[in-house]
Amino acid sequence: GVFPIMNVGGSLGFAPGIMAFHNNLLGREQSVNFSSLFASLDNNYTTLAYSDKGLFWSPLQFNLSTHFFSDSEENHYIGGNKSTEEDESVYDIEEGKVQIGFGYNLNRSLNWQLLANLKHTDISQASDEDDAKIPTDIAGFGTTKLWGIGTGITFDFRNGWPRTLSGCLIKLDYH
Repeated sequence: GVFPIMNVGGSLGFAPGIMAFHNNLLGREQSVNFSSLFASLDNNYTTLAYSDKGLFWSPLQFNLSTHFFSDSEENHYIGGNKSTEEDESVYDIEEGKVQIGFGYNLNRSLNWQLLANLKHTDISQASDEDDAKIPTDIAGFGTTKLWGIGTGITFDFRNGWPRTLSGCLIKLDYH
């Protein structure tokens, strides 16, 4: 399916977008999902995910997910919860993440995975100098790359395929 989507509020403000997905790609329980919200060149969010529940017709599973986020108006209050509006600072953030997972289907509703991910974050001064009060010597300011590994377990009690009719999906990950 292909559907229009819209975000109102939050960090992107008003952002129109699109969502496209296919839950039975090549007739093999492979799924691909894409969504993108676009407020401007500096304010957008895009995700792409692919999953193969029976890699090479085996109980192995493969998952790939990515996202890219850009926001030119993230707010930070230097004084924490006791801050006033004068303590507000604004910064730009760009973030990209890729996660790969290899899993094993223990039974129809239980899957165990090994996960690896890479996250790249770039935090910089706001382009408007009046709002750029954030100190540049704080941890995390600038470019950060994080590698991670972990494991996860998924409990899938959904009914209906390829379209879910009812049920519950619970994912627990530790990185």
